[in-house]
Amino acid sequence: MPRPYRPATLAALLLIAFAAGPAGAFDFHGHGHGREGSGDLETRSFALDDFDEIIIGGAFAVDVRLGDDQDVAVTVDDNLWDLLEVTVDGGRLRIDWTDPVDPDDDCRIAITARRLVAMGVSGAGEVRVHDFRGDEFAFKLSGAAELEMDGEVDRLVLQVSGAGDIDTRDLRAKHVKVRISGAGNANITATESLDAEVSGVGNIDYWGDPAEKHTRVSGLGDIDAH
Repeated sequence: MPRPYRPATLAALLLIAFAAGPAGAFDFHGHGHGREGSGDLETRSFALDDFDEIIIGGAFAVDVRLGDDQDVAVTVDDNLWDLLEVTVDGGRLRIDWTDPVDPDDDCRIAITARRLVAMGVSGAGEVRVHDFRGDEFAFKLSGAAELEMDGEVDRLVLQVSGAGDIDTRDLRAKHVKVRISGAGNANITATESLDAEVSGVGNIDYWGDPAEKHTRVSGLGDIDAH
């Protein structure tokens, strides 16, 4: 059965999405190290307990949708399955390599979730979240990963570290809190309130003309309205 709705404040969402969790939760096991993939890709589907949080590490193309029928399908080199962790614990789906690997460039993950409140991605992956609908969503991106997302949400919390990029211009959010550190970038739409901070050389570009704005920049970064 679907997990019951759990109301969450922005602070709680930050804790959900940005908690380190077990050792290695955000370790990047990327290309050029460890076991080399065979190049022969294989897709497996996983029957898992219900989840509404996602943690992904490594270099994957990730496609996420909301739907009535939960599903997780992973495509990787056929000789790397024993090094891949796909688990759900306490409502949190975790997909990550347990040891360094050198996988094929076309490794990918397709996820259908009944409900989603938080997501964390590290490494060099590309993430696409389609037609999101919800009261709140928190996302942490680290490394050189990229996120594109569309839909509608009341409260959105974003954190980018490293050289990651976020594009949620097509995600219509009422209240947005965003933190950029390093050389990350974010394009967002906030219609009512924006709390934005940049440190380092990152940039935030925002649309939506929010009536309430709090912006802070340290370093060479920029926050620009459009």
